[in-house]
Amino acid sequence: MDVHHVTEAAGIMFLGLVFYSYTGRWLASTRRIDRRLRPLLNGLAFGLLTVALMISRIEISSSIFVDARAVPIALVTLVEGGWAGLVAALVAAAYRLWLGGSGSLAGVLWLLATAGAATLTLAWARRDGGVRARHALALGGAVFVVTFASFLLLGARGLEMFAREWLPLLVISIAGVGGFTRLFTDVANAQAAEATRREAAELRAITLLAARRHTRSTTRS
Repeated sequence: MDVHHVTEAAGIMFLGLVFYSYTGRWLASTRRIDRRLRPLLNGLAFGLLTVALMISRIEISSSIFVDARAVPIALVTLVEGGWAGLVAALVAAAYRLWLGGSGSLAGVLWLLATAGAATLTLAWARRDGGVRARHALALGGAVFVVTFASFLLLGARGLEMFAREWLPLLVISIAGVGGFTRLFTDVANAQAAEATRREAAELRAITLLAARRHTRSTTRS
């Protein structure tokens, strides 16, 4: 396995983490963009990250290459919701269709199914009170199953390819999704806590101002 390629893929994901952290704080502090557009913004960004990972493949041997295209889609869905995941998957799917080839349909279905699996995992996590390690590992396993299903669509050629690539794909699915989920959810939780503190401070300020006005009105009367 080419360590340089692995480092490059990890660097792309850390770039996504920095982007998500920065834009989350920026969107929380500005009124110039409707907050309902946040899933669209993050979906577009992580769709582009997915494309970057599809281009920056990881060389396993001289004839075997894999990529981590499922990881950004799974992560943005977990922290931003199903709409963000769908947008990311559609951006990456458009690129895959543009590339063409006999495996384009399977590739598109792989991306969309990843967003679907992540959306179901998020619904499960919300019922449990938040994303935990078990949800991240389960999603990693689901991504691997979805990956296998996409190879099945290619018939005998797909099974032959999967037999060569299954181990690195398993590592990417479990370690990539499971490992980065903790980082992204920590950022998301920190942003939520900061927003709660900001709203509480604004509420206290409004309450104090109202109390002062009431006091002045009572004094005058």
